[in-house]
Amino acid sequence: MELNVFSPPFENLSSEQWDIVEQLIILLKPFEEITKNTSSTYSSISDVIPHVTTLSRYLQKEQLKQQTPQVDDLRQSLQDNLNFRPYIDAQIIYYQLYWTRHTKLFFYD
Repeated sequence: MELNVFSPPFENLSSEQWDIVEQLIILLKPFEEITKNTSSTYSSISDVIPHVTTLSRYLQKEQLKQQTPQVDDLRQSLQDNLNFRPYIDAQIIYYQLYWTRHTKLFFYD
């Protein structure tokens, strides 16, 4: 007999709670994928801004706004945090990283 102490009692969830869990999985799936990509050894700082832009656009999709209030509150909070950029312009940084990378390739190879 195997005792799984850390396993939550999923059989006690109501159908409404299961709907919320399914919506959360859909909402957070791109975050998981991008986290894995940026955590890899082949990722660079120049990948960050396109990933943030992708996540921000994903969170603006109309179908994601048609969720339960709890999930929509989380979506809105994630979107607000992704759009908060104090004192920087992401597009300027992206172009600086792009040109720095290509300048190094041109002059040093």
